Amino acid sequence: MANPSYRGWRRACVGLCDRVASFGLGTVNLTGTQFEIRLIDVGSADYPPALHRALDLPWSSFSGQIHAKAADLLGSLGIRSQDASFLISAYDAGPLVSACLVVASPGGSALVYAPTGLEPGFHLEATIAVLRASQEEARDRGLVLLESLLPPDASELRLGLQQAGFRHLTRLLYYRRGCRIRVVAPRCAHDLSWVKYTTESTPLFQQAIRNSYIQSLDCPELADIRTVEQVLDGHRAVGEHDPSLWWVATRAGEPVGVLLLSRIPARDALELVYVGVAQAARGSGVGDALVERAIDASGAPRPRVLMLAVDERNTPARQLYSRWGFVEIRVRDAWIATPRSARG
Repeated sequence: MANPSYRGWRRACVGLCDRVASFGLGTVNLTGTQFEIRLIDVGSADYPPALHRALDLPWSSFSGQIHAKAADLLGSLGIRSQDASFLISAYDAGPLVSACLVVASPGGSALVYAPTGLEPGFHLEATIAVLRASQEEARDRGLVLLESLLPPDASELRLGLQQAGFRHLTRLLYYRRGCRIRVVAPRCAHDLSWVKYTTESTPLFQQAIRNSYIQSLDCPELADIRTVEQVLDGHRAVGEHDPSLWWVATRAGEPVGVLLLSRIPARDALELVYVGVAQAARGSGVGDALVERAIDASGAPRPRVLMLAVDERNTPARQLYSRWGFVEIRVRDAWIATPRSARG
């Protein structure tokens, strides 16, 4: 689903505020505490404090022109205001006690932000309420995959996500590599041909991704949630999409690997958005050839670092990246929900 314009998104929020009760969460009662659940318009005075609550930031850090500050805060996270699809808040007899921000991307997926610093009791219960409401609203908007990325010590929010119907996917490991470091190049496949992304080559890229999903160790649970077309739409939305940085590797005319890169100017980085190898070609040097091409592609204007994320269960991929000088810099626990089943 394409992101609507700022005005279109705001109009949608205003209209949705009138039908909050339609998904059964105008008010919700959990463990004896009743919360009022509201969808917050970006122009509302409640938008900045709700945004701060969802992003776990102290209200003392917020002053001045509230709407400009809210836009600045979203911008600092790399989120354009028109992409912040909706913000849902919970109120306890007046005061705002929790909030959840859902940031949609093309391809039917969205990131969910909710407060990690929860107090036991009603703050946790309120967060469960807004997380449930976020799934209902996401379902009505046609989103098919929600993802929340937590630091490993976010135990209260982990409990809240679980009770709201999210499930733990895996632990993601984030790697980076300085573009100027040198390593002894591993053995690469040299019998490959390279096809860049164009409209005409789109079916080849779709087939290469399908091939890489077979017996994959990298978040295999996601393979059937979205179509390959939606997956490609989502990858295009990462950073600054440049089709010249997308390749399929072929061997004897058959797609055996796919490499999708994107520039992230705010971090002076080049991200390996997706690296996939067909099942039949694994162990034959194709993965090394893909990483070598990614490093070679980081030429002028040369970014400071290369970065990527990998499923901790994917030991072969982790070994591949280590061979090329990538080092782990942080971890996040990935939780997912599929809004299509929110009412099922």
